[in-house]
Amino acid sequence: EILDTLFSGNEISLKASLFESKIHLCELSDANKQTLAKQYFIGQITMPEKVIVQTNKQVYRQREKVELTIENNSTHSILSIAVTERGTNNLDPNLLPKYLVDNPILIPFYLETAQVLDSAAIKQLEIILQLNSFPFKNIFSGKTVTYSWPPETSDVNIIALLRYKKSKEPIVGRIVYVSVLGSEPQLHVNRTQTNGMVYFSLTHSTDAKDVFICAESKNDEEIELLVLNDFSSEIPDFVDIPLEIDTTFRNQLEKNWKTLQVENQYKVLEKLKTEEKLPPPARFSKPDYHVETKDFIELSNVEEMFKEIIPYTRLKKKSGNYYFEVMDPAKNAVYDNPLILVDDVPLFNYNSLANLPFSIVESVDVYAKQYVYGDFVFNGIVIIKTKTDNFAGLFMPYASVFAVYKMITPEIIIESPDYSTDSTKQSRLPDFRTMLFWKPVAVLNENKKSFTFFTSNHDAVYDVVINGFTPDGKHCFGKSSFSVATKQTE
Repeated sequence: EILDTLFSGNEISLKASLFESKIHLCELSDANKQTLAKQYFIGQITMPEKVIVQTNKQVYRQREKVELTIENNSTHSILSIAVTERGTNNLDPNLLPKYLVDNPILIPFYLETAQVLDSAAIKQLEIILQLNSFPFKNIFSGKTVTYSWPPETSDVNIIALLRYKKSKEPIVGRIVYVSVLGSEPQLHVNRTQTNGMVYFSLTHSTDAKDVFICAESKNDEEIELLVLNDFSSEIPDFVDIPLEIDTTFRNQLEKNWKTLQVENQYKVLEKLKTEEKLPPPARFSKPDYHVETKDFIELSNVEEMFKEIIPYTRLKKKSGNYYFEVMDPAKNAVYDNPLILVDDVPLFNYNSLANLPFSIVESVDVYAKQYVYGDFVFNGIVIIKTKTDNFAGLFMPYASVFAVYKMITPEIIIESPDYSTDSTKQSRLPDFRTMLFWKPVAVLNENKKSFTFFTSNHDAVYDVVINGFTPDGKHCFGKSSFSVATKQTE
């Protein structure tokens, strides 16, 4: 905020370098703080550091090798490299997208993501702001965005709030469990903080997973668990930028549509390579006792099963309610309140479990000693696996949530065709790629680095676009182009 006193006919000058390359509001008020005038302006546009991009030729034949050289003044810059047909991207610095004229509120977001703006584009922005000064009066007042999820520094994070349902008071120090279900189950345990919040990191998880979240409940108390935010691979919903397609794209779209149909006719598939399979998640070690029900005669229910064939466990009844005990034969000790998992879901009410039919139980694992699991110590563990797909129809506690979470998508590496041999170069399989090369992360350990790839059967002009950041966080950008032509002039 800049304050100064002006008199009629006086002027005040401000250096553009004082302001970031965003939209700023200049407001003129009188001594009574009544607004006399408003004007929006753009701060100094920060130009990115230049990256020199060169190819060994300007015109190539189909399926010919391209040598791409990138040079940057800063070593250890992290760059993204894309070689695509001209017309498939919008990188003209002389023209602003049409949607900015109709929706000037999008200008701040455009400035944050724009590649390079020349003087003509900056002038256009200034004109848009002058023409839309009045509609801007309430756009930026008091608008803040806050997030309740932590940074994604350790795979997928979950943050939740545990509180009493009626009073809405947070529950402090209560244990909360997260079970990731499926072929490679996980169990995560944490305790609520002083504000009732609890945090989890789900490691070694990819694609979509079924997740069960619950808190320890006591005597059917009415509590609720609110999942405030989970990891999402989608961009947060700030402001939607419309997709601009008009008649100027018609020729480009028709050409791409025809080449796609040709490739589909020949069933040409892109070579996609996924990264190596993640190591299995942390899980319990080998149990002390493993029992499979198929090895025994039919019993009446689960209560009888634990009484007759499951060693070092007791499912007992007291004052109308069932409770569990686990006995450690090595220490001759008895532990109460062990961790009970039914199909990898924690269970705290054993009354419904005791009456389950024996026939639906497949196996039981018993850990008959105290088990250290991160910061927590379980008084033994009993894992019951059933033959059902609904957790044996057992009653779930109040504070429990089932959800399907989008985990981290495994990295996919696109391998461009290699036409270095005569047999591959003369192959009759069509290749109409409009993206010839893509490397999302390229680290320049030196000032100069080279990359190679091959052209396709698609005659067109191709743009090489380099985006990235220097070690000190400055944006860098480079661009060049080349052509692919079947017939070349001498």
